[in-house]
Amino acid sequence: MTERIKFLISVFLAVSLVFACSSNKSEKDKGNQSNQNNQQQPDPKDQYHMVEMFSDDKTQMIDLIEGKATFQIIFEGEGNFKVNVLYTDGKLLDTLANVNGNYKAKKTITVPTTSAYILDVHCKGKWSVYRE
Repeated sequence: MTERIKFLISVFLAVSLVFACSSNKSEKDKGNQSNQNNQQQPDPKDQYHMVEMFSDDKTQMIDLIEGKATFQIIFEGEGNFKVNVLYTDGKLLDTLANVNGNYKAKKTITVPTTSAYILDVHCKGKWSVYRE
């Protein structure tokens, strides 16, 4: 009978250990999943970095959040530098710049809804656009 008790205690301990490890793993997995979800959420500033020292014309899709949006704009070149923010259907939301020659400024616009927009740049030279 003592052998049977020892056997039952061993089985009980083994089963308890398996459940304890399984439960601990589940908690770790939940923590890791939570960390992964947190890591997948971009830092708001990262999503606004659009283009850095690009040359000449470029059209790019950008995501903007509803509300005020301030852009830092830099252009190094001669001739006309024109930057528009367009709705995805091509209609104009706002003009960020329409100047000749070197340019460095900030421009604030009002974004009506959180959505994708088009950054449309026409120029001959190097330029950058950042959302602050």
